[in-house]
Amino acid sequence: MLYDAARPLLSYVYELGFYRAAHEGPSVPYLPLMTETAHTRKRVDEFVARIIQGEFFEVMPEYDSPDAIARENSEPPRVGLEAMMANEKGALQRMKIDKIEALEVLVDGDRAAIHNNFEMTLNDGRKTQLEEIAWQQWRDGKIGSERYFWDPTQRKPR
Repeated sequence: MLYDAARPLLSYVYELGFYRAAHEGPSVPYLPLMTETAHTRKRVDEFVARIIQGEFFEVMPEYDSPDAIARENSEPPRVGLEAMMANEKGALQRMKIDKIEALEVLVDGDRAAIHNNFEMTLNDGRKTQLEEIAWQQWRDGKIGSERYFWDPTQRKPR
């Protein structure tokens, strides 16, 4: 359901690099973007691998900029690493993450889109699942901004 709604965005992000190469031609200096993509791709892959291992809180100082901004859907943004870590700590106190899958990871230049699926157990024992798209802008090897898109009706426990 969320994935179907986000599919055009994911397709756009994926195809953007191919469009640039095909339509802008060799006169456009594309190599720096490709180099940035390779560097960003490496960092994103490292980040995703650690998240899948359950290192949500632990990776933040290493992968988030001190002045990073994070936002859930249309909620007000959290500004700064300290605010982001406080939010993550609060979330992890309300639930246990049982399983994480990164279903798709797309990178173009300094942008990344990660399609995640989380299976969780709430503190009262009820199970729930959350499917999201994390839209990131990377800067100097760290996440400068991140916005999460997910359907709020998914929060209802099964």
